[in-house]
Amino acid sequence: MHIVNSGAELIDARLGGADVVYIGANIGRFVFSLYSKPEIRSVADLRGKVVGATQPNSSTDFAVGILLQEAGIFPGKDTRILYVRGVPEILVSLSQGVIDAGVLSAPVTLKARQAGFKELVNIAEKNIPVIQSGVGSTGAFLKSNPEAVRRYFQAYLEGRKIARTDPERTKKVISKYTRISSAEDLEETYRTFAPAWEKVPYVPAAAVQTLLNFSTHPRARTAKPDEFFDNSFLMELERSGFVERLYR
Repeated sequence: MHIVNSGAELIDARLGGADVVYIGANIGRFVFSLYSKPEIRSVADLRGKVVGATQPNSSTDFAVGILLQEAGIFPGKDTRILYVRGVPEILVSLSQGVIDAGVLSAPVTLKARQAGFKELVNIAEKNIPVIQSGVGSTGAFLKSNPEAVRRYFQAYLEGRKIARTDPERTKKVISKYTRISSAEDLEETYRTFAPAWEKVPYVPAAAVQTLLNFSTHPRARTAKPDEFFDNSFLMELERSGFVERLYR
């Protein structure tokens, strides 16, 4: 594969010497919510509690870490993070009383509300920059195949335009590839993620910095965000008028 979807793993790969960079940000901020038992009134109430995330060093792990630290709570010291593999499993753990709160994404958020759990924090509304889902490639491929990358992004941007402007068609595509069949679940998914689909999915330096802040690699503290992404292909397409023509 020459162009891939990638999350935080690209950061440590490059820090370890791999010739990889982000060339786009499918989602450049956290699109999650923190749900809890009804009796929990604020993030501060999670001191001494158990909070669910998917896996160590995942986007859900980073998101809950930021929320807890903002409240002066340090994971591993003031509260316990329980990793339960996937987002549906977080809701199951919440339902069974194994955890007191957990980071969820749509459409599981709808099921959480239906089960009587409380949206403690809409993390998406906090607009925390991060590469929750990115587009990655190698420096060598970008250099030797620039026209292929341009064509990739032309098709990508055409699809993104449809996703941003045609909800019904987009929900059908989401259903096809995710096997979500419920109309309510599809609406929850579209309503949640659509605001995060930027017209031109540039990689924000601040989003890369968020990932560097959480990386345990020894080089992460001195690395510069600009080393990890190349927005030049998207910039070229926008300057050419391609994006403007799409939205006419």
